[in-house]
Amino acid sequence: MQNTLGLPFSQLIARTLGLRVDAKDWGQLWGKIKTRTTALSLPSQDSYYQFLASGQGSASVKAEWQELASLITIGESYFLRDQGQFGLLRRTLLPDLIHRQQTHPHPSLRLWSAGCSTGEEAYSLAILLREVVPNLSAWSISILGTDINPAAIDRAERGIYSDWSFRLVDQDLRQRYFQPHREGWEIAPELRDMVTFQVENLVQQPDSGKLHSNIDVILCRNVFIYFDPAAIAATLKTFYDALRPDGYLITGHTELQGQRIHLFAVRSFSESIVYQKSPADETIPTPELKVALPTPAPTIGLETAAPLPSAKVEDKTPETLFQQLESLVAQQSYSAAIHTARTLLLLEPQHLRGHCLLAQIYANLGDHQQAVMVCQQALQFHPLSVEPCYLLAQIAEEQGDVEQAMQLLRRIIYLAPEAVMAYLELGSLHQRLGNEARAIRNWRSALDLLHHMPQDRVIEPQGTFTVKELQTQVEKSLQNYGIPTLSHL
Repeated sequence: MQNTLGLPFSQLIARTLGLRVDAKDWGQLWGKIKTRTTALSLPSQDSYYQFLASGQGSASVKAEWQELASLITIGESYFLRDQGQFGLLRRTLLPDLIHRQQTHPHPSLRLWSAGCSTGEEAYSLAILLREVVPNLSAWSISILGTDINPAAIDRAERGIYSDWSFRLVDQDLRQRYFQPHREGWEIAPELRDMVTFQVENLVQQPDSGKLHSNIDVILCRNVFIYFDPAAIAATLKTFYDALRPDGYLITGHTELQGQRIHLFAVRSFSESIVYQKSPADETIPTPELKVALPTPAPTIGLETAAPLPSAKVEDKTPETLFQQLESLVAQQSYSAAIHTARTLLLLEPQHLRGHCLLAQIYANLGDHQQAVMVCQQALQFHPLSVEPCYLLAQIAEEQGDVEQAMQLLRRIIYLAPEAVMAYLELGSLHQRLGNEARAIRNWRSALDLLHHMPQDRVIEPQGTFTVKELQTQVEKSLQNYGIPTLSHL
């Protein structure tokens, strides 16, 4: 029966939700179909298929599609994900939009996080606007967050997040925009008021109304990788109609490679490719996207750079250069930091931490090609090092290459069996793919390791969490699946 109905179910899901379910995933899909068939007290999976296919005009059928979507779309996100693209928004795109609007008697900015999962991306946009828009109270600000998963939208509206959602965020930023809560951290009221969330299927034409019109920026990242070509084309048309002239669409780095994007002008920045709606009176030739990432400019996308000191290399030691490099990175003086890192590597080509910090700088700027290249150079000198693999896994995940990210995390675990963060990230990726058993197995392995570590130990590579904080987070994740932990036995 699974083989007989696997193809019809996958085709029906593609038509209705836009989601592509490959034949290798039919087994997992079948388990979810059986769950929903039982929940509705239907006699067979064929009856469930007929019920879903009867159309979304019925409220009960629409509600069931939302239930099924909740099972087959398990999102996992975190704040300020892909700092290169957020840096591009901060330094280039938002200043451009602000400049266009600031002389208007009623300036406004409208942003849409499409496929927002549990809301971290939408709230990240709110944080960014509060930091870059001058005299914010004089502006009309609207941020829309939509997702097909009702459970995810419920979590977004609650606005309460665990430490794991802040794994790449400075603690001072968390302190400014979040309040301690018994379940973690709660979004500040002034940010919550900036964002509206709603359940929405991107493939079905969204309601044409105020929320979906005159949008300045649409973020739709790590969504198209799950869509079939027809769903991608329909969604791109929806986004084009929703954008203002000269508005921007930002996607995952390689998601639209090979897709027909003739409606948009392609803008290439060192941090990312973005797609811009052309003015009504301008004809844009059909662009052809030939590369996965833009070729980095020599200036690494920095607008200006202060003149670099003309210190002689022989006057420096690797130790003093690395200390200077760490200080420059902390100040986000990336142009000078790149210069210092390259000077360091001239003196000591095998300096592992120098390579890793240089790669992290490029990743923060969104120059993933350079970041990958530097990581590979580090691995040539240090093939058993795990630090470059962590960054490569992060880049692969941001580019939508989940399989490559998982392969790198498994390599980390092989090289360093005590690598707690690798188990946690691998568990999160399995959860996203709907493989709950493997997610639980990896989280339990992480918890076993944490139980044998000092509670105040800081866990690398991020150096953001203590053992106690991570242990609490992993226990909560396992309890969500009904798995008891030592502290609850």
